[in-house]
Amino acid sequence: MLNGYSFSNPSPIPGGERWYCSGRLRFKCTVCLHVNDDYELVCVSGDHCHSPPVYEKRVDGLYVEAKV
Repeated sequence: MLNGYSFSNPSPIPGGERWYCSGRLRFKCTVCLHVNDDYELVCVSGDHCHSPPVYEKRVDGLYVEAKV
């Protein structure tokens, strides 16, 4: 999570990983972030084209996107 947005599908790149906005398919959001090998944020590209998702915590402790 970063600034209320979730990221998934990490892809290895030299010196770290690139993570894509979880709204990539649903909203065609092109934002991605780059973390180094220590998972420190290196950069974020672009602006989200959608509002951040709202999550609810389930009884088992997992978070799921709320149906709004």
